[in-house]
Amino acid sequence: MGKSAMLSDIGRFIKERFPLPVALPLTLILFAGPASVSPPGLGGAIFGWVNTFLALLCLRMADDLTSLPTDKISHPERGLPAGRLEARNLRNFLALAVSAMVLWQVNIPAMLAAIGTVIFYVLFFRDFKEKLPLLTRPFFSNIIFAVIPCYAGIMGGNLTPAHLWLAVFIWLAAVAHELAHNVHGPLETDLGLADYVESIGARSTAALALVLFALAGFFAFLAWLSLARPWVFGLLLVLTAAHLGFLGAKLIREPEYENARPFYVAGFTFFLVPLAGLLIDRLLVLGLG
Repeated sequence: MGKSAMLSDIGRFIKERFPLPVALPLTLILFAGPASVSPPGLGGAIFGWVNTFLALLCLRMADDLTSLPTDKISHPERGLPAGRLEARNLRNFLALAVSAMVLWQVNIPAMLAAIGTVIFYVLFFRDFKEKLPLLTRPFFSNIIFAVIPCYAGIMGGNLTPAHLWLAVFIWLAAVAHELAHNVHGPLETDLGLADYVESIGARSTAALALVLFALAGFFAFLAWLSLARPWVFGLLLVLTAAHLGFLGAKLIREPEYENARPFYVAGFTFFLVPLAGLLIDRLLVLGLG
């Protein structure tokens, strides 16, 4: 009964908070895009994808568990705050999944990166998440997005400068995404959003997000140069950046949730679409070869 209840709760949690139609392609592109720079082989690619999927699922779960007291107020409709999911079942799964990820990293090249990331997040959620100023938390909680490209490079046996530029690109874009899609106006305080606006105001939060998106784009440009100017990656980066600029102008002009909501998708496509372009570039090179 205990195992079946845990599996049922995990299934419902994934359906609600980490839906597979989104999570599977997202995690695939996040790992495979950077991995295409120095391919780890089919077995390594599958192993890296599974680890990326599990890592992001565990982070989603850990974040929801540590945010449970506030989510009971801001998101009472969700399964965990509403009591439809047992927190104990999620904690048990989290412990098992993290332990498994640590154990099967032993004796592979990326072992230190993987284990170091686990240690960082245990300390983050247990010791200092709630002590950090609210506006700084996304910079720490999204570190995983910088780790994944480096992990991919190590798995492929060749961590290059391009992996490092991609790491900063994806990390800054993820932080900017979190800030941008939580912007809201002074009368929109009942939307259940993270209240970064309280720290510096709605327009300033929007401006900070756009500055971070611009910085992310600069590091993507460095990656493009380092990779010898792959044309699909470059073209898709220009297109997603232009789209983001259009949305950003509207958000700065009117920093309200109606204009922030599109960033929930556009903030991710800003880096996911160019990363998918890297895969296409790699396939084109292999095809021409």
